[in-house]
Amino acid sequence: MRNSLGDLETTDVDVDRWGIRKLYAEATGVNAQEWYFNMENPTSDNRLRNLESANLKRRDDGSWYVDGTENDGKGQVRLEAWSESGNKKWLNTEVTVYGFYIEDLPDKFDPGRYAFQLYSGGGHHSSREGRRCEGACYKVRLFKKGKIAVVKEPQHPVYCRNRGTKGATGEEVMGRWIGLKQVRYNFEEDNRVYVANEAWIDDNSDSAGELVIRNRWRRVANVHDRGGWDAAAGQMKDWDGNCPRLDVNVNRQDREVTDIINMSGGTDAGNLAALRCDGVKLKFKFFSLREIKPPTPDEPSNENED
Repeated sequence: MRNSLGDLETTDVDVDRWGIRKLYAEATGVNAQEWYFNMENPTSDNRLRNLESANLKRRDDGSWYVDGTENDGKGQVRLEAWSESGNKKWLNTEVTVYGFYIEDLPDKFDPGRYAFQLYSGGGHHSSREGRRCEGACYKVRLFKKGKIAVVKEPQHPVYCRNRGTKGATGEEVMGRWIGLKQVRYNFEEDNRVYVANEAWIDDNSDSAGELVIRNRWRRVANVHDRGGWDAAAGQMKDWDGNCPRLDVNVNRQDREVTDIINMSGGTDAGNLAALRCDGVKLKFKFFSLREIKPPTPDEPSNENED
């Protein structure tokens, strides 16, 4: 297991098509799949969805801008990268993006504490009746003040407490490029299947407002879900007790809030990973997603909740 990659030499084998370091090897055989944001014409990609309100625009520096205000949007951006099919879903994933948090939108768009987030697993997040069960995932959140956190959303919009919250960047995120990776994978222990959640950052990737990929990735959170990860205060009022299980360790068919999300989820059409921001102006580059071969996990480094 690699804890810090900044001092390792980067070779062509280690990097993706954009020269960004791969932390873990790709899955092989029938599980292999990958997705890369189309930096020239993203709207031509039928696997990139939920663009209606994103206000997606090309910038002069080659990045893409979003703020969630198009078509009377509420300032919410959820760019969804869908799996190849319903028979070939994402499960063990490495999700990557370089983001530049520009500034907050006006208060009416309710800017929150987070600059941007990545999440993987499940399907489209909707509070409509009959759709809540689809939105089951793990998330990595980058705070505007430079902290990181991992969170579980066992169904939409029910959240468990943040875990692994700690200072990650040493300074505020606004006005500079920063790389973020979410790594999520299953592992077995004592005949049970658990989930490892890792957050990595490339903090030294900005030069006077220009993106410079230096690949000095650091792991800043390592959180394992072994069950018992309960809902945050006040969240259970929205719980739908009819959702199907997503935990292979249990015999019942219904889902409980403390279950581990070790199944793919989603719909018959597939499942997704996503780039999210709320109430902010964000530009980004090199959003990608790869199915990986699950490594042997390290011991979790920060399981604290807030």
